[in-house]
Amino acid sequence: MDSSTVKLLAPFGVFAAVIVFVVTAVVGVPIPVAAVAGVVVGITIAVLLFHQADSLVLKGLRVQIADARTQPRVLNVLDGLCDSHGFRKPVVLVIDDPARNACGFGRRAHHGTLALTSGLVESIDRLQLEGVLARELTALSDKSRPAATTAVSLRRFLPRRMGNAIVGRVQGEERAVRDDFEAVRYTRYPPGLAAALATIDAGTAAVAGVNQATRHLWIVDPTDASSSDERVPEPWPVTLRVAALREL
Repeated sequence: MDSSTVKLLAPFGVFAAVIVFVVTAVVGVPIPVAAVAGVVVGITIAVLLFHQADSLVLKGLRVQIADARTQPRVLNVLDGLCDSHGFRKPVVLVIDDPARNACGFGRRAHHGTLALTSGLVESIDRLQLEGVLARELTALSDKSRPAATTAVSLRRFLPRRMGNAIVGRVQGEERAVRDDFEAVRYTRYPPGLAAALATIDAGTAAVAGVNQATRHLWIVDPTDASSSDERVPEPWPVTLRVAALREL
């Protein structure tokens, strides 16, 4: 657990510890015992929140591991990017869904996962795929990604505004466009990622069964606007991101 993740979880662990301490002390438990109970519960809750994060990203999604037999093109392009630029190779998953979307996540910096929908893989060419993979590798390599992944566990219990504020503090503002620009530093071909984003925008990015608490980890918002009254307007709509990349 890195320092940014500890800072993210600490307030929630402390809050739980204080509640347990107060309750146990009120019912007559000796103060030292109540204090120990509070600390144990606080640490336990923080650890549970941390360990649940990765599984929560994939909860409700139909996924399979990509291998050389099922996804040779994806793994070939990924290997090229990792070998050329020193990215740590993530586990690659394909989500069985016609939507066009992708996300990169991992609560540990040395163990990332990159998930692509089957709809995206089938709809983009090799240059567009390179742009998408470079973008997600860039996101995974950012020091904020472990904490941003762990934030999924917290967003389930928090009001929308508070959850959004935590994510903004963890990964910074305008994360989406920053990752776009960083990715094309490696591919040296902005039109590839621009075309991929345009292809995503031309179809649907809404992934069936997606956990809404994970929306900040995806290349575009994966939630369905028609089924959610909590959809937050994107500060950088896909059309604007495409236009920005085409100006490079």
